[in-house]
Amino acid sequence: MREVLTRWYQRYLSEEEAVILLMLLVVALVVMLMFGEILAPVLVAVILAYLMQGVANVLRHRGVPAELSVALSTLLFLGGFFAVLFVFGAARLAPVGRFGPRSARDD
Repeated sequence: MREVLTRWYQRYLSEEEAVILLMLLVVALVVMLMFGEILAPVLVAVILAYLMQGVANVLRHRGVPAELSVALSTLLFLGGFFAVLFVFGAARLAPVGRFGPRSARDD
């Protein structure tokens, strides 16, 4: 078993870049475990900005001016967000009924 672990160590961790990457991943995991609730909105914002920038880049490469491509990607994101919110919101409110929940005074 020791020989297997030694070969694995020499194969994957003999380069210093791999060791640095492993250390960075461990530090990132510890930071996420400690500050996850605080960093979650920041990470979501970074991911959304990355996705919206990709849409804006595609529009710019198709000849749309930069300001308009950013505005269109923002409107596309907001439209998708409100569409999902509407669909899931309507599905959640559907069992309530036509005029809302009944109260004790309705009897």
